[in-house]
Amino acid sequence: MSQLEVLRNMSLEELMNVSIITASGHAEKLNNTPSVVQVLTRKQIQERRYRNLSDLLADLPGVDIQRNSKSSIYNNITLRGHLSNNRFLILQDGVRIESPGLGKIAVADNFPLFHARQVEVVYGPTSALYGADAFAGVINIITEDGSEVEGADISVSVGADNYRYQRAQAGMQLSETVDLVVAGHKHRSDTADLGHYYPQDFPKVDAVTFDGRTIVAAEDREDYTSPIKSHSLFAKLKVTEHFTLGINQSHFQSLSNTGDKPDAALYLNESIWQTNIQSIYGKFNFNLTDKLSGELLLDHVHDEISPHSKYVNIYVNFMDEGYQYAKSRKNSIEQKFDYLINDQQRLIFGLVYESFYAIPQIPSLEAPYNKDRPLNEQNQYYPGTQGNLPIIFRDLHYDNQAAYAQLQSEWNPQWATILGIRYDNNSRYQATWNPRIGVVYRYTPDTVFKLNYGEAFRAPSTSEAMGTFGGFTGKQNAQGEYISNFFRTPNLDLEPEKNQHLELNLTTLFSPHFSTMFSTYYDKSDNLILTQRQKPVNQFIPGAEILNSNIKGNAGEEVHYGLDVSLNYQHQFSHGIDGDFWAGYGFIQGWIRETKEGEKIQLPYIAPHKLKLGATLRYGKYFMTTKWHVLSKTYTGEEDPNDETNRLSAPGYTLLDMHFGARDVGFKNLSLHLDIYNLLDRRYYAAAGSASTTFVKMPQQPRSLVLSLGYRF
Repeated sequence: MSQLEVLRNMSLEELMNVSIITASGHAEKLNNTPSVVQVLTRKQIQERRYRNLSDLLADLPGVDIQRNSKSSIYNNITLRGHLSNNRFLILQDGVRIESPGLGKIAVADNFPLFHARQVEVVYGPTSALYGADAFAGVINIITEDGSEVEGADISVSVGADNYRYQRAQAGMQLSETVDLVVAGHKHRSDTADLGHYYPQDFPKVDAVTFDGRTIVAAEDREDYTSPIKSHSLFAKLKVTEHFTLGINQSHFQSLSNTGDKPDAALYLNESIWQTNIQSIYGKFNFNLTDKLSGELLLDHVHDEISPHSKYVNIYVNFMDEGYQYAKSRKNSIEQKFDYLINDQQRLIFGLVYESFYAIPQIPSLEAPYNKDRPLNEQNQYYPGTQGNLPIIFRDLHYDNQAAYAQLQSEWNPQWATILGIRYDNNSRYQATWNPRIGVVYRYTPDTVFKLNYGEAFRAPSTSEAMGTFGGFTGKQNAQGEYISNFFRTPNLDLEPEKNQHLELNLTTLFSPHFSTMFSTYYDKSDNLILTQRQKPVNQFIPGAEILNSNIKGNAGEEVHYGLDVSLNYQHQFSHGIDGDFWAGYGFIQGWIRETKEGEKIQLPYIAPHKLKLGATLRYGKYFMTTKWHVLSKTYTGEEDPNDETNRLSAPGYTLLDMHFGARDVGFKNLSLHLDIYNLLDRRYYAAAGSASTTFVKMPQQPRSLVLSLGYRF
């Protein structure tokens, strides 16, 4: 029986002893690590119909997802109150596959899971091992080897609103020492016409500039549209047990008006926001002695906002002159050593060198950025200045050097500890020290207490530090300066955000088929990078008069505390029916303030109470999965105009999804799936509202159906 088949038939007791690698940097049993980890196996990924990483995260306690609510990231994900997609780290086979410098990225269909053997989600800061951006946690997608796939499988899906999804995977052991797996997907969807389902939220109104000019009259306005596209390519080649070469490429495209109100943007299919991320790595594992082993990792990551990305909104006066561009890349080398001091103690230590290059997000352009020309030969001018104000393009080179060490000790069958620390010295900002302390107490083999303290930092992205955007009205003042209603100002003095985390966890296995996990945690973060209005306005563009400006600055702090509960139960019914049942509850409370002396205000984009239930029932070759989410009201990014310590909120909702599947349907190796999302066809809202031009409550998708047909060769 293959390792994959073994995972498919494990009891909860056996799953509690599945080997994980993300928490401590080496293979260990789930109950042996001090970290709090959620592990999802391939069986669960398939039967719960987690098509991509955002689907999986949405089912976990402590996670809030505001779907289809922000232009540059599409889904706004909050992990235990840590806001947005740049505060957790995404790895694949232990290697970073997300943006190395641009900050927030879309987490949607560009992170597929059909090639995953398991996904490990580590809660809490892990900068002591992984460095920058492991602020709220780390997610590691562990892929299958070619020998586990051993063949090929394809799947084609169609659904409502012109939904199309194709994916394929092939793998084999080419020889006794060579193993290869290749996979990829392509996807597109028009998504639902929200103007039809939420007419009160999408009225056709005049498109009026900040200075009162009507660019498009209401009767000439376009219908709502919001198509999305994605594709990915993955390959992994293993040569003996010592060398692995991996390649991953992902692409995501949505409209740049995602989350914008009708009076602030034109809903045009050509107004796209398109990101591409490519990574390639090589790992070399070696044994120096029977106690000392090592791993050398070389990796390259490149991400880019496509030069065809553009806004057609109020900030560029609704003109077709809002092209965007940015890119970053990282080349790194890491040498890690693993030393077994004795049967009870293990020391992991290593050195890291990273070299970065970035072109931060640049102002709105009249024409797409020309990648074939150097920065100083772009010959671009600020839109609305009649070709008189040239844009000065800037790039950035910087590096990071790090050293880390981690001692893990088993003192006796009941007590274990972990001590770790990492030092990072970045040429852009101050050096950081990040410690980690963990204690495991096994009251019985089936009842385990874990206590964790850790610190982490999030590096300021190059776009936060140097990115600018805004537009000009086309008018001049008495001095001949071109007038801008708004601009974002660069800030080269940004420092990292810091997080301190304390957590107590209790995991209990009541029987081989019933387990529970309780976690209570406290987080304190400071030096937060927040958007701040500037008074007086920063006149940083020569020849311009800027009427309003803001800047990213280190001024904020926040505190959040909460409780996460997970329950898992397996049961064998009569007549050949068996089932898995799971439940997750998350409670979170806390505050954030923009300055040390400012007012405390509720955390944005979280529901204080989240209940997530699910069940999978199987009968022979058939299965059915039900997922039920019940969320309390969710706080938006908009302050209550009548109470500056309170936020406006989106109402709570209940959402029900149903999934049906069958294998060997008519023909051997043929599978069929039907997915029904929002079964009860609820009209519900995601929390949004971080600017006057965006929705405070973003309307969400109605009921949709997807039919999939797969075949395994």
